[in-house]
Amino acid sequence: MTRGRSMAYKGFVAFLVVAAGTAGMARAATLARPNILFIVADDLGWGDVGSHGGFGKTPHMDRLVCEGVELDRHYVQPVCTPTRAALMTGRYPGRFGPQAIHPSNLRSLPPGTQTLASALKSLGYATFQAGKWHLGSRPEWGPSAYGFDHSYGTLTGAADPWTHKYRRGPYEDTWHRDGVRLDEEGNATDLITAEAERWIRDAAANDGKPWFIYVAFHAVHTPVDAPAEYKQLYDGIRFDDNPVKHDSRLRLAAMVSQLDTSIGRLVAAIDETGQRRDTLVVFTSDNGGIESLKNHYVGNVPDSPLNSENDPLRGQKNTLWEGGVRVCAFANWPGRLAPWKCGAVVHIADWFPTFVGLMGWEPSEDHA
Repeated sequence: MTRGRSMAYKGFVAFLVVAAGTAGMARAATLARPNILFIVADDLGWGDVGSHGGFGKTPHMDRLVCEGVELDRHYVQPVCTPTRAALMTGRYPGRFGPQAIHPSNLRSLPPGTQTLASALKSLGYATFQAGKWHLGSRPEWGPSAYGFDHSYGTLTGAADPWTHKYRRGPYEDTWHRDGVRLDEEGNATDLITAEAERWIRDAAANDGKPWFIYVAFHAVHTPVDAPAEYKQLYDGIRFDDNPVKHDSRLRLAAMVSQLDTSIGRLVAAIDETGQRRDTLVVFTSDNGGIESLKNHYVGNVPDSPLNSENDPLRGQKNTLWEGGVRVCAFANWPGRLAPWKCGAVVHIADWFPTFVGLMGWEPSEDHA
């Protein structure tokens, strides 16, 4: 590892130590092996959430922001696969070639790549991934090849919320559990949430072994839709005089609220099993929102001519303006992280060294 990169590792590790109000490494050692719930939303715009004054009703996220550390300058890559590659490896995605720097169904990471999951597993963690993978759309390129004990969801980059299907072609059906194809009924966000809830509750009975659960929701990526109960939250609100645009924004708002409810369910499961003070919850989006888009996925969800808001940031997904790469993010850990607004620049690649560095793990020389 280069001296500069080593200093970056240690510097960002200090973020959690300082934020927790610790007085030296002796106290920091007591924080060394928390459970980690890492939640990634898909295409969530800066202005889609309540804590940013947006149109979405997000009481659970708003509370977690208020009671935790709001990461006001948290940066990601402008599209999905590169952000996920950076999160999983702690390295910039350009190091892995063209299949890691744009959305791809190909294997994004070379075989044997050290990942956040495999590093945590070597430290005694149970590891789980639910939702969207998007680092390789064949089972042999899936989460189990990169350090996850269990996985569930899709291998592809998106899925219709009702059919669970991708675009027509060789990767149309990748809904799976542990790499085995599944045919299930139900809304994708609800199914992913229920699976992660089950893992949380099962882990509570697992003799104190720490866990890392990575929940990568498809919400609010196109196809944009949610169950009727979430649309009813916006009764009486008119988003646009054009009925097609109004319906489009209503579906997005409902999907944002469903995402928020799912996050609330996961935190409630941690609370109810007595694991809250031992669990760090981190939330981010994979990139900024997209303002309008077509639906090319297998199902019956309409297009979205009026979608996310990134105001007051300029740009959107697929751009290098802040609206594409600066995203909603927070960390919440009761009793450990005091509420505050962190203005330090943080990148998605920083989480790998933050987590494992806090536990004393040192990367190998080829992980520079």
